[in-house]
Amino acid sequence: MFRSGLFTSIFTFIGYGQKQGASFGADPFFVYGPGEMIVNFAEPMQLTADGWRNLQAELAELESKQSALPIGGFEYSEEGDHIDPDREALTRRIDELRNLLSFSVPVDDKDRIPGVVGVGSRVTVRWELDGDETYMIVGSAEIDRKLGHISYESPIGQLLLGKRAGEALTLAIPDDVLKLQIIEVE
Repeated sequence: MFRSGLFTSIFTFIGYGQKQGASFGADPFFVYGPGEMIVNFAEPMQLTADGWRNLQAELAELESKQSALPIGGFEYSEEGDHIDPDREALTRRIDELRNLLSFSVPVDDKDRIPGVVGVGSRVTVRWELDGDETYMIVGSAEIDRKLGHISYESPIGQLLLGKRAGEALTLAIPDDVLKLQIIEVE
């Protein structure tokens, strides 16, 4: 039996048993039950409201450019394949944006709990060895390290989510453990 939802698919396996050593529902990626496994393939991507609007504006602009392109007059390769790199890149980006927006949800500032780190929060942390840094927690489509925009899905983003100013945290990375404290959450 196969049943599919927008973000979760359920597979039922005949004779499928519990993962060895795990109690039912103990695994963070799979929920085990007698003969059933729920696999969470994709969560909707959260974007800041500004990021959502920016991507929609980019999509509208590219769709407008695409509709203004002349029809016909294409170059073809010897194999008969269409060659128009600009049109192809434009179409690829439009498809990418449509797909991204169809699996994303905007997070408005008013939806966040004041003082708690969430998508759209600006967080100042004090690293034990490196001093203060300020990050903005964003969706993965909005990452810009130069501006301090980090994804909520990144190790640091995941560590910060749900935390408040004053909390001391530890980030384990290969071969090291980094300590930080949250100074401010806006």
